[in-house]
Amino acid sequence: MKNLNFKSVFGILFLIGLFIVINKVDDKRILMGITGILVVIFLFNFLVRKKPGFKSYFLSPFNLFSSKITVKKSFDLSKDILVPKFKEVLEAADFKIGYSDEAAGELFAYSNISWKSWGENIYVDVNENGDVVFTSVAIIGVYSWGKNEKNLEKLVETFESSLII
Repeated sequence: MKNLNFKSVFGILFLIGLFIVINKVDDKRILMGITGILVVIFLFNFLVRKKPGFKSYFLSPFNLFSSKITVKKSFDLSKDILVPKFKEVLEAADFKIGYSDEAAGELFAYSNISWKSWGENIYVDVNENGDVVFTSVAIIGVYSWGKNEKNLEKLVETFESSLII
């Protein structure tokens, strides 16, 4: 079993606390306030998920409602080759391209809603020296149930298989 991280423990403790509040508080306005805050956070995440300008929000360590994973890989190829290739790979891996800046080496893609998640954002940053930083962010969810890891594995496998002639 995977180790629990801070956000998973926080989420579990939050749910336990919420359960206690529901059962102990006679004034349901507190419960309605907590529910309202959670609904606003949910709607905000869902509405801005396809906007590349919110990258720093989704990648922030203070965003406790979105699980994320980052992997760095090095390739012996130039940025001029890697960026268009990863754009092609993202489309081949069934992600939708939301933004690309080939000069800066930035790609942003997202996946659709599935029965496992509310969707994920994929950020690919390519450096001049061939280092590529992949980040997969589950839009809503303290724990991604392995979906973020599978997204990155799928992306790297699709990239490596596309290099085979």
